[in-house]
Amino acid sequence: MSDPDDWDSAVLYGGERLPDIRDRVLVREPLKEKLLRSSPELTSREIGAGLSLLSSARPL
Repeated sequence: MSDPDDWDSAVLYGGERLPDIRDRVLVREPLKEKLLRSSPELTSREIGAGLSLLSSARPL
């Protein structure tokens, strides 16, 4: 699991520094597209209310 502070750049400031996803994370656009571009091994599933569930396609 990553430290919540690792997300500050991407979530609060629109930065390009993205943490590794070790489990699952719920995201909205445009963060979803940034994460999928930087980590093509992620899978994405729409869950409603504008949220997507991202997780690693390979076991960690």
